Amino acid sequence: MSLSSTELLTRLELIHKLKAEMDDLQEQISFLEYEVKAEMQAIGKDTLRLGDYEARYKNYTSQRFDSSLFRREHEDMYASYTRSVNSSRFSVTRKD
Repeated sequence: MSLSSTELLTRLELIHKLKAEMDDLQEQISFLEYEVKAEMQAIGKDTLRLGDYEARYKNYTSQRFDSSLFRREHEDMYASYTRSVNSSRFSVTRKD
């Protein structure tokens, strides 16, 4: 695949535009979720069924491994279980 500079620029502009729209949509989703959760708390329900939808808002406890503490307390052991991983990062920023 070989794209011209114009085609690449068009794609970069579209990526930038869509990511901005995605950020806006995520903000809207977060706000709507906040409103629904606040209402569920206000009416004292952890499950809400309306129409074809069911919303659940429940507290739970999970066990998580504290790698920072493990690293501090067992540095040698931590080093023997870590490995280097190569990866790539792609970003698009707009110069203003």
